[in-house]
Amino acid sequence: MTNVDHSILKVLIYYDIFRWPLTEREIQDHLKDRSLAEEVGDSLHRLTVSDIIHKVGPYYTLQNNSSIAATRRERGNKIAAQLLPRAEAISRLLNSFPFVRGVCISGSLSKNYADESSDFDYFIITKANRLWIANTLLGLFKKLSYLTGKQHCFCMNYFIDESYLEIPEHNIFTATELFTLKAGSGPDTIRQFLGANAWVKQFYGNYRTERHPGKIPYFGYLLRNAFEFLLDTFGGEYLDNWLMRKAVSRWNRKKQKGALVDLKGNPINLYLTGKHYCKHDPKYFQARVLAAYSEKMQNIESLCPISEGKQIYGKA
Repeated sequence: MTNVDHSILKVLIYYDIFRWPLTEREIQDHLKDRSLAEEVGDSLHRLTVSDIIHKVGPYYTLQNNSSIAATRRERGNKIAAQLLPRAEAISRLLNSFPFVRGVCISGSLSKNYADESSDFDYFIITKANRLWIANTLLGLFKKLSYLTGKQHCFCMNYFIDESYLEIPEHNIFTATELFTLKAGSGPDTIRQFLGANAWVKQFYGNYRTERHPGKIPYFGYLLRNAFEFLLDTFGGEYLDNWLMRKAVSRWNRKKQKGALVDLKGNPINLYLTGKHYCKHDPKYFQARVLAAYSEKMQNIESLCPISEGKQIYGKA
């Protein structure tokens, strides 16, 4: 197996965890070494003929039931195309809230996939030292969305402020999330955020810091500034710190009561929190994905060792 074969398999193995087939162009985009892109076509042919990967239509996958994977993908792409304009409009609305500086679309929608039960997931960047005011106001807004049954459209799972732009978990899972993140609203802040995470190029050579987020309407900009002025006038820093303490205390009480448990009944942390960030604890789902990825890579490498000379393929 050559280096380009190995690079392609690394990409397909990661997406295989989510049963997601990829086109040749998508595989090229996901390569760590962009110079290998021209060799992808020949490599895909070798891997397909050797029955290491499978092809149906324009898609490549490790799944034997590749037709099912392709059908699921095409259906998911169509639903996502219908939902993304709404998600982009919501991102502009969220960006109009006090101290919100940037909103990105994450989760399955950022990968152009959705089904009937998909949530709209958002990554929120706030003004430095005002994260907890923004978090609280957006949280109250989401509670109102329950009245109309639209709470799934406002899943704000990850908050950081402008002083905490670099994501500390440097691994394939986080890199993929940043690589596929869709810029919703707040161009200047999102550009700075993506630039602060240029480490993603260690995993994906085509990582781009220039994307095309929208802007909030001028009226929304004026309204946001007016509310920010009022909140800062009445002790913005004190209020932010107080809201952080109240939120952490509330989540700790829930944990002590055993309200936060995993599927086996073990206590878990719902959030990781600090002055400059608030996010779901990633270690459970992220750890499962990374463990599955490592195991699949080891299996492939044992069957198909890399050779600097001619291609060597093991038998599946």
